[in-house]
Amino acid sequence: MHYAMEKTTKQILEPSLETLHRETRRWIEDVHFYIDELTFLNDLVKGKIGSSTFESHEHKNLYRNVEDMLEKLSKKLLLRLKAHDVYLSNLLDLKKNVEDEEYRARHKKIAMKLIQIEKGVRDLKKSIFAYVKKNNVG
Repeated sequence: MHYAMEKTTKQILEPSLETLHRETRRWIEDVHFYIDELTFLNDLVKGKIGSSTFESHEHKNLYRNVEDMLEKLSKKLLLRLKAHDVYLSNLLDLKKNVEDEEYRARHKKIAMKLIQIEKGVRDLKKSIFAYVKKNNVG
C-alpha cells in the first residue's frame, strides 16, 4: 500500500506528459530566438573587427564567444528538440498509459542541457552589453 501511495503522490507532483510536450515546444521557440538574437549581435561585433589593436582583440574574442554559443545552438540541437517533440507527441497520440520513467529521463536530460545553454547565453549577453557600454559601440 505504501508503494502505491508514493507512486500516486509522485504522479501528482510531476508535470504531465502534455506539460512536458508544451515545454519542449517552448524550448524550440527559445532556441530559435537565441539563434536570431546572437546572430544579430554577432553581426554587430563582426562589423567592429579591424586592426590588431587591443580593442580589436577584444572584438575578436567576443566574436569567437558568440560563434561558440551559436555552435552550441546549432541545427543539431534543434533536431534533437524536434525529435523529442515528435516522440512526446506520439506518446500523446497513443492515448494509453505509458511508462513515465523513459520519457521523463529523456526530457530531464534535455532540460539539463538547455539550462546550461540558457546560462551561457545570459552570461554571453552580459559580456556583450558590458563591452558595448565600456566602448560606446553602436
